[in-house]
Amino acid sequence: PKPPGLDIGDLTERNQLRERLKCKSFQWYLENVYPELRVPDAHPLASGSVASGSICFDSMNAQNGGALGMFMCHGQGGNQHFIWTTAHEIRHDELCVEAQGPGREAILRACGDESITPSQVWKEISPGQFQN
Repeated sequence: PKPPGLDIGDLTERNQLRERLKCKSFQWYLENVYPELRVPDAHPLASGSVASGSICFDSMNAQNGGALGMFMCHGQGGNQHFIWTTAHEIRHDELCVEAQGPGREAILRACGDESITPSQVWKEISPGQFQN
């Protein structure tokens, strides 16, 4: 869809050219030419800071296997921006919040893109409260 108020002109010629050349869709390209590319959720369940009062999840620039930090919320995204995906992962870039077991701190680990890792799946058990 085009942005409202933007005149992009007549696309009839372009569409005919695509048909004549039997062009494939971008979705076809992603599935057949570059299937290893992870495409972010178009409509994640939620995104932004994960907060408890004025304390937020913070990646603290952690690498794979690093501890998930908690830090004063600053409202600027970056290290404190997370996405709750339709696969129920809590992602920060290519890292997912992973449960380590009862009484142990969560870590950030490479997301299981091939198959969902159970320790990286989070259910919302009440508004704003998640459980692995």
